[in-house]
Amino acid sequence: NQATQQYTVKATVSGKTFYDTNEDNGFDTGEPGVSGVLVDLFKKSATGAYDTHVMSDTTDSGGMYNFPNRTEGDYMIQVGKPANYVIITSNPRYTTLGGNKTLNFAMRKYHATGKVYFDSNQNGSLNTGEAGYPGATITLSGPINTSLTSSADGTFSIKTLSVGDYTATVTVPTDYKNTSPTAIAFTIPPDKTGLNFGIFPKYTVSGNVFIDENGNDKKNGSEVNYPAKPSIKLNDTTTYVTTNSNGTYSISGLLSSTYTVSYDKVPAGYFPTYPLNGPPQQYSVKVGTLCPALPTTPGSPTGGACDVS
Repeated sequence: NQATQQYTVKATVSGKTFYDTNEDNGFDTGEPGVSGVLVDLFKKSATGAYDTHVMSDTTDSGGMYNFPNRTEGDYMIQVGKPANYVIITSNPRYTTLGGNKTLNFAMRKYHATGKVYFDSNQNGSLNTGEAGYPGATITLSGPINTSLTSSADGTFSIKTLSVGDYTATVTVPTDYKNTSPTAIAFTIPPDKTGLNFGIFPKYTVSGNVFIDENGNDKKNGSEVNYPAKPSIKLNDTTTYVTTNSNGTYSISGLLSSTYTVSYDKVPAGYFPTYPLNGPPQQYSVKVGTLCPALPTTPGSPTGGACDVS
């Protein structure tokens, strides 16, 4: 009789934990290993559960782990969570050994994301439809210090953060004011979303339509506003700006520029005393950085705008 010989196949399960810099869940040349990560190997038992702990390893300086001389069977590999990384690859992973297997684990750093936006209703919150502001500078301070600019749609993303306390600060662009806090403190982990910064053009032109009883072109102490909504236009458009029923108007959301403010519906029984150009009566008003200084003459007909003609 010939003797029957039986062989036990031995195989190795190995792999790498690595910093997936482009976050594509695949290892690319040059992506560094993550050292010091605990990796555990479990084998499937007769019950069907992966409840038999076989051995552990800790990744070396190159992120490598190694489980040699394993018998055939179904195995589970589970990696511990390193302090400054988020595991991208499914964890744990499963494999059936009939030969050597390589199972890598991709990891990324923590993220912080947000948006610099035109806060059209000035409520300090990002609402649906509010456009982003491109090119704003956001500065991050903390364990990682960096700065970046908002993209074409106003969004920004920082993807290289480690654990710790941070502050994100926006530099408010020229001609704008902030409608929400300019600095937001947060802690990593977890990933931080909603770092939103609202801004709005900061200049306003305002004034009155008043009954000039003495005809001296200025509103004196006893003279009252015309008790109705004035018909005010900005830059000769076909749309009237929103005005108040007490004869006042206020046009906000303006950047540094020269604007034309006109009044084209003089009520029946009245005639204009100032300005006398037109029709329609109109001012050419410079606001913002175009203004060398605000007027100080009492009774200025523009109520605070500068360089009016």
